[in-house]
Amino acid sequence: MRIKLITSTLLVSFLSIIILGCDNSQSSGLTSENSNGDVEKISNIGQGDRIQLSNSNLNGPSQYSGIWVTGSGTIYVEPDLAIITLGVEYSDEYLKKARSNAADSMEQIIETLEKYSILDKDIQTDSFNIRANYEYLEIKSGNSTKSVRELVGYTVTNKAIVKIRELEDIGNIIDDTILAGGDSTRVDNINFNIDDTTAFGDQARGLAVKNAISKAKQYANLSGVKLGNLIYISEIGGNVSSRDFSGESFMTMASPRAVTPINTGQLNIQVSVQMVFQIN
Repeated sequence: MRIKLITSTLLVSFLSIIILGCDNSQSSGLTSENSNGDVEKISNIGQGDRIQLSNSNLNGPSQYSGIWVTGSGTIYVEPDLAIITLGVEYSDEYLKKARSNAADSMEQIIETLEKYSILDKDIQTDSFNIRANYEYLEIKSGNSTKSVRELVGYTVTNKAIVKIRELEDIGNIIDDTILAGGDSTRVDNINFNIDDTTAFGDQARGLAVKNAISKAKQYANLSGVKLGNLIYISEIGGNVSSRDFSGESFMTMASPRAVTPINTGQLNIQVSVQMVFQIN
């Protein structure tokens, strides 16, 4: 009886060893099956690292497969367009006079702009405002004091956005418009830009794609895998920088200079793309 019991125990132990051996061989193998029934190959790169390769046909990018990269390209160019906001501001006791003086000054400024062959389409009214001006007086009545608002005049503001395409004329245009409009002339800012960015955008886009492909190849080489086909591409950003001169820089325009100096500098056009590659 004892001999039979020992034999049964040894047989159960032997079967357990076989079953455990089978489980271990399956868990340490190079294939596994995901929830979708797709077979995945697993390649160990280092401790705690691995790359998963899916055999399923992808209709679009998946966060669980492929190599994802972002590339950017930048082109540096000189601006060919200056956009200036300028106008007049006139205050007077009477609204009719304030409006009339502002209109006369603005007309003189526009005539000056036309002398530099600036077209009507490049001159656009930005704002026209009439503001009432008040003073607050303290009036005593017995032991009390009250504040009274009194109308003292009006301020009329008329501003326009002007596009200047001949950048070498900017300094002279600013000086001549100030002379034409007199002390009521206001220049808010100058913004340098590019009239047509299409060609430069195409160049930057090409650089962005090359940058993304280079990154993908590098990741594949570093990971010890083979780069597959491109399965997704999207442009995720693009912008044209602009140079803006405002505030304190315009306080020097009234200084005794031969010509107001304006430097155009450079602008940059940047495009970014996202690309996803399969892993073979």
